Amino acid sequence: MNDEQFNAEQRKAAELDQFLENYRAAEMKPNLPEADFAVQLHDTVQSIRPDPAFLAKLAARLNAQHEAQFTFTPSSNGHHQEEKMTIFTNPAYPVSQKRREKAFPLVAAVALLMLTLGIITLALYPRYNAFPSASVLMTATPEPALPLPVGGWASEFLQTNDLNDLQTSGMTWLAVGLTYEADLPEFALRRAESWIVYAHDNGFRIMFQVQGNVEEMSSDRWYRQYDLGYAHFVSRLAEQGADAIQIWNEQNLDRNWPSERLDPIDYVDLLRVSYQAIKMANESVMVITGAPAPTGAQEAFPGRVINDDNYYVGMAEAGVAEFADCIGMNYVEGIVAPDQTSGDSRDNYPTRYFVPMTERAYAAFQVSGLPLCMTQVGYLSPEGLDEPLPLVYEWAQASIEEQAEWLAEAVEIAANLPNVDIAMMLIWNVDASIEDNVSQGYAIIRPDGSCPACEAIEQLKR
Repeated sequence: MNDEQFNAEQRKAAELDQFLENYRAAEMKPNLPEADFAVQLHDTVQSIRPDPAFLAKLAARLNAQHEAQFTFTPSSNGHHQEEKMTIFTNPAYPVSQKRREKAFPLVAAVALLMLTLGIITLALYPRYNAFPSASVLMTATPEPALPLPVGGWASEFLQTNDLNDLQTSGMTWLAVGLTYEADLPEFALRRAESWIVYAHDNGFRIMFQVQGNVEEMSSDRWYRQYDLGYAHFVSRLAEQGADAIQIWNEQNLDRNWPSERLDPIDYVDLLRVSYQAIKMANESVMVITGAPAPTGAQEAFPGRVINDDNYYVGMAEAGVAEFADCIGMNYVEGIVAPDQTSGDSRDNYPTRYFVPMTERAYAAFQVSGLPLCMTQVGYLSPEGLDEPLPLVYEWAQASIEEQAEWLAEAVEIAANLPNVDIAMMLIWNVDASIEDNVSQGYAIIRPDGSCPACEAIEQLKR
């Protein structure tokens, strides 16, 4: 290598040093994604490509503090079988490299070393918050998570240990019920604001189910002022930061909806104005339809009840897909494991079984592509309660262990149903601090403070 070639190689080597030094000093101020920076660094390295002759001549020019030693062992045929090179760039840090005949080229090793140096430099000298660290270039190991978003209903702020149980289990949602009162909306809005802060501060998203006042709604049969007031109320929730809002619940029963308006078309009218108001306030809020009560009592109570499957069909025909992000569904009457499709001692009506009930709710919406939101899923257990359940709930005989196992199984089944798109599951309910023993029987935080269901659900994290 002549002096001119040597000087050219030396300039190329200095190019990388200057490149990295400029980056350290933030003189480049790159507005590039990390991937582009890595490519630029790689291209710079490739343009240098020093060869052994250059390194040998460079070593010869090093001063006494930077000495180089080369050892050659000739083979029997006269070729250099082994070459040992040691370069001391600092007396305390010797660097040696052995290269056997036909091993991978020194050029590739140097290029790889320089590329690695550049990436390390990028990680150690971050300059701008908007320019992420080089660690993002590597594939991060995702945190273990449940197979679908899961949460639970809460009646009041949870105790710290109960909150920890939910977080450890992998649950990411809290659900809270509100009632819209036309004359007193501010009270509910203040309560909602507290819940939003509480949920978000503890790493949860929050859904509000907003029920209305049937009597107030009945008195406004013609002018729809109640519907507009309700829509304004839910838009205020969206402005406050709610993550999801469910518009009503069990609206196929006359106890929850005026009997003179008991029609899915009438419900979709309310949903439409509510959806539009919510999206104008905060487009990111998920709007969930009310979940019809699972029932087959329509023939027994004409004009007072509409079967849930008929109601779902009516909602679909009324154009619900244009005014919702998710279809609400409830399942709280199970007494057998969620994978069973028979064996209920009461009867074999589809609403008794988890999978048939899920498929029944989703059937009318497969074409629309709307997912299903399981807004209430629970198993009632009388075990550990201070008082027995009312006689109307004598069908509930699940143990606490069964409650835990069945809820975990329901999550896994819902996540893997082949023909049903499930967006979330909300467990009815979380806390046992509420007074009536039916709610306590559904609660996964049992009266003794334990949460077997949390432990069972946690096992599903992957």
